[in-house]
Amino acid sequence: MKKKIILLIFGILIYAVNINAAIIHRVDKIIFSDFTEQITAGTTQHIALSSTGTLTHSQIDDKLALLDGSTTTLSLSILELESSTSTLEGSLNTEISDRISEDNLISDATGQIRIDFEAYDSTLNDSTTTLQGYIDTLWSSTSTLETATGLNTIHRTSDGSDHTFINQDVTINSSPILDGTNFTGIANTQNEPLYQIVVATYSGTGIDYGCNGTDDDVCINAAIVEANGIGVVFIKGGTYVLTSTITVNVANTNIISQNAIFTWDASVTTDMNMVQISSANVIIDGLTLSGAGDDNWEQGFFFIAGGNYGTLKTCLVKDVTTGEAVYKTWGTNTKIVNCIADNCDGDRSLYVAATLAYINGFIVLNSDSYISSINTNGSFYNIIVYNSGDNTKSVNFSSDKNIFSGFIIKYADGIGIRNTGDFNCFSNGTMDDVDNAGVFLAGDGNTVTGINFRVIGTAGGNAQNGIDVIAGSNDTTLSNLTFSSTVDKYVIEVSATATNTKISNISFNEITGNIGTIVDLSGVSSIVNCYPVPNQLQSNTTCYRNLTVNGYIQFKSSTTAGLQGTTPTALGQTYWNTDTNELWISTGTSINDFIQK
Repeated sequence: MKKKIILLIFGILIYAVNINAAIIHRVDKIIFSDFTEQITAGTTQHIALSSTGTLTHSQIDDKLALLDGSTTTLSLSILELESSTSTLEGSLNTEISDRISEDNLISDATGQIRIDFEAYDSTLNDSTTTLQGYIDTLWSSTSTLETATGLNTIHRTSDGSDHTFINQDVTINSSPILDGTNFTGIANTQNEPLYQIVVATYSGTGIDYGCNGTDDDVCINAAIVEANGIGVVFIKGGTYVLTSTITVNVANTNIISQNAIFTWDASVTTDMNMVQISSANVIIDGLTLSGAGDDNWEQGFFFIAGGNYGTLKTCLVKDVTTGEAVYKTWGTNTKIVNCIADNCDGDRSLYVAATLAYINGFIVLNSDSYISSINTNGSFYNIIVYNSGDNTKSVNFSSDKNIFSGFIIKYADGIGIRNTGDFNCFSNGTMDDVDNAGVFLAGDGNTVTGINFRVIGTAGGNAQNGIDVIAGSNDTTLSNLTFSSTVDKYVIEVSATATNTKISNISFNEITGNIGTIVDLSGVSSIVNCYPVPNQLQSNTTCYRNLTVNGYIQFKSSTTAGLQGTTPTALGQTYWNTDTNELWISTGTSINDFIQK
């Protein structure tokens, strides 16, 4: 870098000399411009000219004096420039020395500038020594901490005294028990179990409660208590023999079964509930209850008062010979989803006595028991009743404002659906081979819609209707119904004292039953889009007017023999003779007082 600076100064000096030469050249040009040299006759003559003409010697002397003054001034300026250049060179040398010192640069023997590695090494050694000191201090602190931790293996108070009496086990009921605490702001972990309590028919690694096939209810109930509504009670597959009721009395209990089966011990002689739920938000999933022919039953699954918001999922109850109910709930807002009652001959297969029940997916198979709802205001979806009933009914509603939708009732023992409640809706189902009436309605404001009826009321010589709307049933709606094959009596029978019955969109297909399709029309307020043959729509015996349905005039019908033995009750009374397909009109009120037309 120093060599570059010296070269810069040398260049400046050369530049100054060149400027001086240029000035002198310019003066010569001014004085001797237009100079001509003439050589004539062996003599030389000089003539000085200017832009204004010829100069005299005096004038030339003046101009030379002026030139000398300018030259002196220029010399002074050059001296000042040389002084400034020297100052600049000194400043640069000082700056270069400072930078070399700061950056550990040195000039080696050849004059080259390089890094002073020895100086760097000295600085690095100092820093390394400082770092080693920090490491030594940290090592000493770690050793002190390890020593303190080792001394504290015995639990001590701040004064060093032993307090190992505190039980460090964090399971339920470990000491000390803190009474009267009031913890707030703790997140609800109802749907996030912290752990599992595992129950099995054997003992071993990972099994919290191993049952031995005797009094298994004891270990199962203990597992429920230990879970305390936080953990999941996981019951492994196998058969568990009970001598007493499984009692679920802890809120938020979650029981999951892996094909576990509960059954009564042979020593049990008292009627008992097998699983009884008395706390809220209980979930039981995948459990099977087996009566195994034992008659010591009261209820299978029983939600008693307080067992609200409970859920049964994918559960099975089978082989029960007695008892009030297989599934019973008094708890509000209970859910029963995808459950089965198979070969259950007690009173009821499902007994819902609580409000706001939700049943979705319930099957009754080969059971002398029925589904009963007495006070639910609930919803029943996807129900199957197959080869079941108690000889009088398969499904019974004595409660109000229920929805019963998406069902199949086949080979029903008794009435398909018996309803004495109000404002219930029965929809989107199939009834096939029902021993008694298909639907029996004895309440107000009920609706039957979207049902296909086949083979109704044929068992044991019973003469029953597809739909019975009995006396006192008001504001009934019957719509979108299909009747196929045999109906033993009337497809629809409406009592004379049932008021404001609305019938619409009824289809009759190959009816081979008794004498007609609709009877007692005095209780019918409207009939729309019904398609029977003309002589199959019956009018009430007190109805003397003609009734037009779908463009057909409908009349009370009878056979020839029946009409010949009939005494008209009024002039102009009309009958349809089903033997001759003729209209008979009374001409008076004496026996056989008819004309044929």
